[in-house]
Amino acid sequence: MSAQFAGVKSYPVSVSAQDVPSAWLSNSDPRVASCGKKIVQVSSSTGTQSSGGLVSFILPANMGSGMLVSGSAYIKLTVSVTQATAYAWAFKQYGSASSIVNRMTLLSSGAIAEQILNYNKLYSALLIHASNPSFACGDDKINQQSFNGALNGVQTATVCIPILLGSFNSKQHLPLFLMNSAQLNVDLDTVINSITQGSANAVSEYTVGSATLVFEQLNPDHSFEMGVKQMLGSRLFQMPISTFYNIRTAQTGAVTQNIGLNCSSLRSILWATVPTETQRN
Repeated sequence: MSAQFAGVKSYPVSVSAQDVPSAWLSNSDPRVASCGKKIVQVSSSTGTQSSGGLVSFILPANMGSGMLVSGSAYIKLTVSVTQATAYAWAFKQYGSASSIVNRMTLLSSGAIAEQILNYNKLYSALLIHASNPSFACGDDKINQQSFNGALNGVQTATVCIPILLGSFNSKQHLPLFLMNSAQLNVDLDTVINSITQGSANAVSEYTVGSATLVFEQLNPDHSFEMGVKQMLGSRLFQMPISTFYNIRTAQTGAVTQNIGLNCSSLRSILWATVPTETQRN
């Protein structure tokens, strides 16, 4: 028995690109840039601070720093009070740890990019008007890791403070790789504006230590960052934000508030009364 095999023959077929269904063609869209994601913790550069002090954080900046994910940043710190005899104290502003913050400032290349004055009063006003008693007394304390119950019976408390800066909560992520330098400053308020006592023993001082700025960071490819910088060239990068202008004034017939030239519109006005501060209210 024998077998015979014929050679392979080729037959040319004329086909053009129009003859191929579009679903079969390769995707002509640019490839999505690959990107990594991680949680970053930046320790304070100013160490332990007492009331009225300054807590400062140096953020990563320049090429390779990626972007700070919008809405992800908060400050974690430990508050320690000085109180005679037994400890019985709480944060003011409905038990919010934000009570210790008087002012929060974002600096870009040494210039003020955004600043919120009377930060603790603003947080309290938003908490009152944009939530309910159940949230203020429950969920907000869970969010900030504030202690349970009305008063704290120990000397220290480790808490988390949300960041209200519009730059950190915009529709866009904050492009750290486009910034030459970035710094977040937190000015602490006085004892009487921050802490309330639950007994006749006054809280004479408090300190803030182990302060850490925590945020989520996106790290795109180096080529992506370079491409964005080259695309911008000598143009100015712009990122619209919604922020707060706050003033605290005595009871007068008129109040004047200066608005920056870069502001395009006024969304709303919110005011609240502030009682005379004592350590028992």
